[in-house]
Amino acid sequence: AQAAAMHTAAGPRAFGLTAWRAAERIGDAAFGSAVNPLRHLGAIGFFAFWLLAASGVVLYIVLDTSVDGAWRSIHDLADVPLGLGLLLRGVHRYAADVMVIAMGLHLLREWLHRHERGVRRFAWLTGVPLIGIVFAIAIGGFWINWDQLGQYSATATAEWVDALPVVSSAMARNFLAEGAVSNRLFSLFVFVHIGLPLMLVFGLWFHIQRLTRAAVWPPRSLAIGLGLMLAVQQAGGATVVLPRFDPPLVMQAISAEKVSVFAEFAPMLGTLLDKAAKDGDDLSSLRHVTGLDTPETISRFETACPAARFW
Repeated sequence: AQAAAMHTAAGPRAFGLTAWRAAERIGDAAFGSAVNPLRHLGAIGFFAFWLLAASGVVLYIVLDTSVDGAWRSIHDLADVPLGLGLLLRGVHRYAADVMVIAMGLHLLREWLHRHERGVRRFAWLTGVPLIGIVFAIAIGGFWINWDQLGQYSATATAEWVDALPVVSSAMARNFLAEGAVSNRLFSLFVFVHIGLPLMLVFGLWFHIQRLTRAAVWPPRSLAIGLGLMLAVQQAGGATVVLPRFDPPLVMQAISAEKVSVFAEFAPMLGTLLDKAAKDGDDLSSLRHVTGLDTPETISRFETACPAARFW
């Protein structure tokens, strides 16, 4: 009976691990095992955190940390020329989504592989508590925006705290009356959203201490693809994903989807230019190409596509 009970308890996890490995094989076929996102979840989470930190520093510089000015200063980012303000805010917003998703999938993967025990136990015990810090930072992000959603979140959180028996006075009343929220209280919100990430940095450092080859940065092509995807998503565009670099397939996608942004590494762009010159393929929809290539290839591209620019 005990053996049967143990087998029943292990069943769902074993089934989940089988499904996870099947998903990894699908990802390997689509992206290649070297850049399969499911094999780099921890590194993707780190990458999203670096994006959040970099964009957050710039946002803090332009943020008016007062009750009356916070929402206005964030709203005014829409008026920054070339859409750079919206891009900055969008990358910060979507990078937070990527981090939460990567963190959740990373936790699921480690649990399915039973890494809460054995040699990975230390990483498990130091990683799981970081989830609470991440969610506290996310809630602080709602507060610091101080729009309707931020005010609702702050009030609801205070009501939850009021329900605890250890709290002697009601906190929610600090948010119910007009003018009750002072700049000093708002400074606390700023600390929650900026101070806690400093704790998270230490926690992440502690988390990887006993890992011999901890990856804190995904493969270069995966990092560039993720960063470009976030920027395109903020601009309201669609992301076209292909299983591999196949010139005819890429040309077909550019023509059918009217692709305007393309990331590449040599000799990808040169190969496309050669095919376009030979077969008359249309590259006129391209507006921005980013990557690493030779000056000769860049010059050929800008001559063939005068409306486009290489970055």
